[in-house]
Amino acid sequence: MAELSPKLRMPVAGLGAVMTLSGVVGALLAARTSPLAYSTLGFELVIAIGGIALTVGVLRTGLRSGAAIGLAAVGGVWVASSLLGRFAWHVVQSGGDISPTAAMMREASDPWVLGRCASGAFLGLLAITSVLRKDGARWRSLILGSAMAGVPLAAGLWALTAGQGYVLAPATTGSDAIRVGVLLVGGIALAVLFSVGVQWIVSAFEENRPTPA
Repeated sequence: MAELSPKLRMPVAGLGAVMTLSGVVGALLAARTSPLAYSTLGFELVIAIGGIALTVGVLRTGLRSGAAIGLAAVGGVWVASSLLGRFAWHVVQSGGDISPTAAMMREASDPWVLGRCASGAFLGLLAITSVLRKDGARWRSLILGSAMAGVPLAAGLWALTAGQGYVLAPATTGSDAIRVGVLLVGGIALAVLFSVGVQWIVSAFEENRPTPA
């Protein structure tokens, strides 16, 4: 994908402008929260910066170089920042009297989060369909990388929800020490698996470079 299609430039630039405004509004709302939602404020600013970078990049250069990876990166930033920032928002709004599971459930029905995640997913889909097309090697790299990166993400979600009691339980006996050791080793292994998965995903979008063997 040498550059973004001219037919898509204005819609994508417009989406970037909307997300920029969304991030600015979100940052202002977070700044007025008492106590101040520092995490949410930071993630909202990241969303706004991503929107500005996308809009300027599209209008000035048409994303001539690395269009696919640029779209995928901004889309991923929007999704991650929306989920993490809104999670922190719900925790602060509740005065900390809310479980991680309850906060995530609120996010699942939050139009603010859903709209932003849809915007990020649109950019990701655009990047995938534009650069991968019928390239079997790239599709294989994307699928395998996503599967590898998905395992640590699923484990992290489990640790924050159903497995929270198991992970945070105090170590008072020999079996507890073994549990902690297993968690540490497993955490390192999951971190390595996530890094490899991300590398495969990035390789799927790189131009003029072979995917990992």
